[in-house]
Amino acid sequence: MSRAPGWPAAAAELIAREARRPVRLWQVALAALAGNLLLHQLPQLPPSALSFSLSLAALGALAVAGLRTTCLPAIALLAFCGTAAVARNDLATRWPSAADGQDVALRGWIDDLPRREPGRTVFALRVVEDDADPNPGPATGPGAEPKVVPRRVRLSWYDPAPALAAGQTIEIVARLRSPHGLVNPGGFDYERWLYLEGFDATGYVREGQVVDAARASFAQRWLRFRAGLIEKLGARIPDADARALVIALALGEYVGFEDRHWTVMQATGTSHLVSVSGLHVAIVAGLSFWIFLRLVLRLPYAFARHALVLAAGLSLIPATAYAALAGFALPAQRSLVMLLVAGILIVARRRWPLSGALSLAVLAVLALDPAASLTASFWLSFIAVALLLIAALGSRGLAAGRAPAHCAAAKSSGASVAGRTLARAIAWLAEFGRVQWALTLGLIPLGLWYFGQFSLASYVVNMVAIPLFSVLVVPLSLLAALVAALGIHDPWLTPVTAELARLAWDGIELAAATPFAAVALPVPPFSEVMLAGASVALALPWHPLPGRRLLLLGLVPLFLPDGDRLPGGELRVTVLDVGQGLAVAIETRSHRALYDAGPLSRSGFDAGAEIVGPALEALGTRHLDRVIVSHADADHAGGLGAVLLRHPEAALVAGPDVSHPAAEPCRAGDRWAWDFVSFSILHPGEGFGPPGNETSCVLRIDTAHGSVLLTGDIERRAEAELMRTGEIAADVVIVPHHGSRTSSTAGFVEKVASRLAIVSAGHNNRWGFPLPEVRERWEAAGARLLVTADSGAVDVRFGDEGITVSEARWRRRRYWHADSGPVSGAGAVSAL
Repeated sequence: MSRAPGWPAAAAELIAREARRPVRLWQVALAALAGNLLLHQLPQLPPSALSFSLSLAALGALAVAGLRTTCLPAIALLAFCGTAAVARNDLATRWPSAADGQDVALRGWIDDLPRREPGRTVFALRVVEDDADPNPGPATGPGAEPKVVPRRVRLSWYDPAPALAAGQTIEIVARLRSPHGLVNPGGFDYERWLYLEGFDATGYVREGQVVDAARASFAQRWLRFRAGLIEKLGARIPDADARALVIALALGEYVGFEDRHWTVMQATGTSHLVSVSGLHVAIVAGLSFWIFLRLVLRLPYAFARHALVLAAGLSLIPATAYAALAGFALPAQRSLVMLLVAGILIVARRRWPLSGALSLAVLAVLALDPAASLTASFWLSFIAVALLLIAALGSRGLAAGRAPAHCAAAKSSGASVAGRTLARAIAWLAEFGRVQWALTLGLIPLGLWYFGQFSLASYVVNMVAIPLFSVLVVPLSLLAALVAALGIHDPWLTPVTAELARLAWDGIELAAATPFAAVALPVPPFSEVMLAGASVALALPWHPLPGRRLLLLGLVPLFLPDGDRLPGGELRVTVLDVGQGLAVAIETRSHRALYDAGPLSRSGFDAGAEIVGPALEALGTRHLDRVIVSHADADHAGGLGAVLLRHPEAALVAGPDVSHPAAEPCRAGDRWAWDFVSFSILHPGEGFGPPGNETSCVLRIDTAHGSVLLTGDIERRAEAELMRTGEIAADVVIVPHHGSRTSSTAGFVEKVASRLAIVSAGHNNRWGFPLPEVRERWEAAGARLLVTADSGAVDVRFGDEGITVSEARWRRRRYWHADSGPVSGAGAVSAL
């Protein structure tokens, strides 16, 4: 008993001893990554003065602590401040929201491959000169805002548009707006994508022309060369699928890729095969290293004695050329960094642990691009490499412990050369299978976190596809591109490559068509992703601990039903952020419904496929009981086809102007109940017309905790009819017709007497919805008013705690998101 007081002293001694240890490279990499990630979680960047002060403090701590374990917090702090400085510089030229809608004269060059869409051409403009001041008036003086010149702009040129080509210099007048996207459950973070791609503004061209530049930069000339090469190579491949695949593999451009291609590849876990990443750059570097090594070994001894150094250095040249040919995409840049690290180790003749080389690559990537850790490819590539290293350690342990039986038998019996070759092939195949199995298991948590699904077919497909692409498809695609670049007549190489690519694609497509090729699940909590990742890593045979396979049980929580299931009698209503349109997800304990399906725009953007479908999956909706379409306008019914394609089991109820063979008419007086929650159709009544906005299907939902009124696009006449015939008082209302002047009459607003009014409207829409007088009317009646353009998706929950409101934009806000605030001034989650 007397020994117990000695434990605190022993623990303190252990901590002190660890603190005096020299710091290891993997610890430095983890500390730097931690500081980098911490900055990326902030809703706003810290002030410059604070960052500078923290940097000085970190440098001072490093000087005192030296390269010991105690320096790790200082390293994390330096990474935090460095990432903040880079982010601040990247956002310095972002177009201010106060200047939205202004026309600006710009001169620049097209720095991507323009994409033709129905009715418009979309392209990126690299601004080199700005001739107009977006802020009229003096540039200096009290109250004057500094002139902002965006560096890169994403623009649409609506028809009639000239024939735009990569590298062209243009002079235009563009109407710009600050980067702004839609924020929804399971949705694509468009604002983060704009930030990562370096876009300071979006907009459209009012007028402009292509001009002859007196002098083109090297970047322009290189982009023109790549665009011409894509055109030449594409002209040699008649099959569309094969053409898209070969161009993606050889040149890193997804010309010809459609949504169906990405759907097939995600379902089979093969998207990595068409990304110019570590696999492809490593193939080029490895082949180059082998060729240069053989050549240098045949030179005089003065050169041959440095064969490894020369081969390592020379192999970087074709690898870099290939990455440049592929447009220096971020995965290719990271691959080059890792190859450079490997080359430095070879030149220095140092034998570092593989974990040290990987750590150095992480540090180099974060130093070159601190925003890289925001991309899925960063985590997929580095975690895949880490899993490969862990699997290699496990295989090495197995090999040291005992040789496979067939190999031992072949050696002991003096087998023939063919027998030994077969034995080696079987051993290689078994090893490849073990490694691929480790990758398949290890990437399940990331697949669910980033894409909301994982592929059951990926293991088998990749077992065939990776060797096929590595040995044949990728090298032949590169050779076909080289032949096309040189303009050589090609009677067999490109046709053979195209046929092989077509067969490979047909095989992947066939695998994707198999039942349960991909499993879609709600995005799991971050804690479950971390648990699953650690479980897979510890389950691999790189350590001697017993029972390691039992650790795979850490994957089980990923597949369990969502624990946040509503109790009976409670209701959840989510007004999705679909821009200028409406879509509302409705959930009770065991039933799901959708009110309206979002817009279908003339550009081809389908909110039903891009927003509503993924949001329903993220909300845990696997079975949709009913879809209610208020009326036939495209901003309410445009996404219906995509929703029904995902949920053919759903019953359809629609307003009188909706023409669909499966639709039942929406009639006033219809009622039903789900899980002690009552649903009532209030409008339109029999004979009310003519069909259109005024006959929108009006739905009222009542619970013991509150009620909600969904009104579609009704206007004055329908509001008067509802006041005369229906009970319309509700705690929450979806404001009619997006807050237009033709709706929300004073009498209707007073009789609804809502505590929360939600407007579904697009950011800076051309009608100005919600109009100021409509906003004032609802707020004067005592309602808190939220607009999806400012709040993102608005989630309202009716339960024992009352009515709670959650705004997606403020719940997930990061420093790269648009600087706009909720109208109410409320935070992310609040109660009525």
